[in-house]
Amino acid sequence: MYYFCAINAPNTSKHVLMNKLKITLEYELNTRSPFIIWNLISTTDGLSNWVANNVEQKDNDIIFTWGEIWGHHEIRYASIVSKEKNRFIRFKWNDDTDDNDYWELRIEQSKETDEYLLIITDFADNDDPDGLKYIWNENMNRLHQASGI
Repeated sequence: MYYFCAINAPNTSKHVLMNKLKITLEYELNTRSPFIIWNLISTTDGLSNWVANNVEQKDNDIIFTWGEIWGHHEIRYASIVSKEKNRFIRFKWNDDTDDNDYWELRIEQSKETDEYLLIITDFADNDDPDGLKYIWNENMNRLHQASGI
């Protein structure tokens, strides 16, 4: 399930924030354990299974590497700005100039099915929300392949 909404000013439901669009994606997971999900979204080993090829942590700074370090690769740095164990973790890319942008991985339990959901919130450029949605869908495919959930 996908939710798209642009945010900024109070008392309005849709508008542009520095050419960014807030995107919320919801994925049902095949587990009844929030502890398994928490490990996959909050540890370097867990994140290395599905978000990037390599993830390292130094204090609250997280280093994400895509590709092989000796070949073509991309490195981005993020900070953990907020987290609550077994509920959510929120990151901010260190090179992001907009203080309101972040990306969040949130665990919720479906009232209808009792299955756990992974709710991903991120900000896309207004001209490419589908590109960001594609990236997260691919990440989720890797998560399912690596963990079976």
